[in-house]
Amino acid sequence: MNIKCKGIKRAASLTLMLGLASGTAFGDGWEDYAGDVGDKLGRGLANATLGWVELVKGVGIAASDEGPAFIPFGFFEGIGDTLGRTVAGAFEVVTFPIPHAPLTDPVYVWDDFDRDTRFGYFDQPTRGKAPQK
Repeated sequence: MNIKCKGIKRAASLTLMLGLASGTAFGDGWEDYAGDVGDKLGRGLANATLGWVELVKGVGIAASDEGPAFIPFGFFEGIGDTLGRTVAGAFEVVTFPIPHAPLTDPVYVWDDFDRDTRFGYFDQPTRGKAPQK
């Protein structure tokens, strides 16, 4: 056995041990894991493919909030939000087996269409549970 195979086996073993040790990181355990990664994959696909809608959204928000003179500013803000949502969606598709909170707020481009998009880590929606206070 060569050194390269030993390194791959060690990395795989370490990843497996860390994954098993972090079972509590998924909230109540593994029962919600499939739903969480499914939500993340769907969220990522939607955001990666429909990120361009942010361009229209930016123009609409600028026109309704500030007036028609601000449409060019909304266009450029929409370009930035388009890139942000598309990259966030692609990241979520690539990393879907690792559940984490959404990277965009609103989560989908069609949610709260009259509100500016923010990027970062936000609270994960609770799956079938009442929100904790």
